Amino acid sequence: MKRKTQLKFLNPVLALIVIIQYLTGLFHDQFDHETFEILHLGGAILLAVIIMIHLFLNWNWVQVNFLKTDKH
Repeated sequence: MKRKTQLKFLNPVLALIVIIQYLTGLFHDQFDHETFEILHLGGAILLAVIIMIHLFLNWNWVQVNFLKTDKH
């Protein structure tokens, strides 16, 4: 699968997981403890994995924009 195709799938998933994390954190009192742990902790683990994949797929852009080396 091409990188752009992977990102077209991954970016909305990443956005959805971020929204779920925000909402479960915001409304944590509305969930019983076990449900909250599954949603919020499980979501955090999934978010970390997706962020790592996202960085891997965009590593060239990261290098160009954030890891510039001064060769003077």
